[in-house]
Amino acid sequence: MTTTKLTAAESELSYLKHNAVFCLIFGLVISGEFLYALLKSLSVAGWVISLVASLYAVAILLLVFTLSKVSRYSAGSTKRAFWYGDFNDEFSAFLNNKGYKYSFCTLFFVLVATWAFAGIDDFSAWFSAVPLKQYAAVLACIGMWAYALPVLLGLRADYE
Repeated sequence: MTTTKLTAAESELSYLKHNAVFCLIFGLVISGEFLYALLKSLSVAGWVISLVASLYAVAILLLVFTLSKVSRYSAGSTKRAFWYGDFNDEFSAFLNNKGYKYSFCTLFFVLVATWAFAGIDDFSAWFSAVPLKQYAAVLACIGMWAYALPVLLGLRADYE
């Protein structure tokens, strides 16, 4: 069996890809509790809730699998790339910064919209009905997805 040695740029791109997939799946796992509470409040059929619960279990297994992949690919990168996102490859650094910018701007927009709509009487009843824990989970999920999707689309555009 032959193993190929990846260059530093290929290693960083693989790490970035697996990190984005991890963030996508982690956002899915975080949204599971909110989705379950939403389905219960809408009185959805029991088989739908069972289907969502089984998909949630699959997402947890995928999360563990992708976490092992991220840890394997992070071993080849520098500590600065792992902790700070400081990649040696320019394209990897560009995609990482783009993901962070999209995530920040999306979360900022959602929080400003929450602040703006919370004063309106029709929306304030909805905001008071949603527990803070579930709202924080939705924000974390949105932040993870807003980071992962631009990175994955940027990596896809690189191969085309």
